[in-house]
Amino acid sequence: MRILHAGLGAASERHADKFFCELLGLAKHGPAVLPAGLCWEVFGIHRELQVFNYKAEGLHFEVFIDPFFSSGLPTVVHTCLEVEGLEAFLKRCAEKGIRVSRTPKGDAWVIFITDLDGNRYEIKERTA
Repeated sequence: MRILHAGLGAASERHADKFFCELLGLAKHGPAVLPAGLCWEVFGIHRELQVFNYKAEGLHFEVFIDPFFSSGLPTVVHTCLEVEGLEAFLKRCAEKGIRVSRTPKGDAWVIFITDLDGNRYEIKERTA
């Protein structure tokens, strides 16, 4: 078994591009349109939504653009990303206005970033 993609929301294409293209360096594909009828049947949202796919080898985010999207409520839902050069990555996050939180856990840290729409990502440094 493997994960084929993660589906996320964004309030605007600009927000999605800033995070997935500018910060993560993923290639953007689309747009596609999810018609209102299908959107209602699948997600309970009664309006048409644009969808963009952001991809790199082994990584695929399907991002639904919805001006009403907000993931601002406290939640445990997140995606974990493994990055090379943790400190440089976190510096780029700060430069792009991406919120970084570090919580001590024993001798280490639990690190999360939050994109412009409130989606949360746990960040781990690639080892070896």
